[in-house]
Amino acid sequence: MLEAKKTVLWPARSKVKSPGTQRDVDLELDCPLSGMKGRLVLYVRVNTLLSDLFSMGLRLEMPRAAPSLLVRLNGGHGPHRNPDGSMIEMGQPHLHVPTAAEMAADYTSKVKLAQADKVGCAQPTEAWPWFEAWANIAHDARMTGLVAAMSDAASQMEFEEALYG
Repeated sequence: MLEAKKTVLWPARSKVKSPGTQRDVDLELDCPLSGMKGRLVLYVRVNTLLSDLFSMGLRLEMPRAAPSLLVRLNGGHGPHRNPDGSMIEMGQPHLHVPTAAEMAADYTSKVKLAQADKVGCAQPTEAWPWFEAWANIAHDARMTGLVAAMSDAASQMEFEEALYG
């Protein structure tokens, strides 16, 4: 599923967690799910005060099951030890990916994303093209503009214009 070509479906759904401090967008992806019933969702979250605090990833939503996070790219937040034992330093962006066993499973159980690979994308606008290529998402200029509007000092109105067109 992660290797399959994906296309962003519009319109996006916007969620505001803490008005003025975080922008949160979900977009459904058109992707073959190998006979599974459900949907694949791309999410992007950006802190409006500190744009290097961001997260983007893929989530599988299946009927009558808890959503399963498939992959997550985190911006540089505080230092921590990951489940795989690796240390993430302060400010180090990193990609959480499933283990080989999790990739071979049917995604009905929780994916722990225990493995973390360090990446060199400090801002969402740098991270998006990298993540878009890594996750095999078809390039979409509208998505690039949306991530830029989420991560700069754009007003809420400018953000919504990028989101809804």
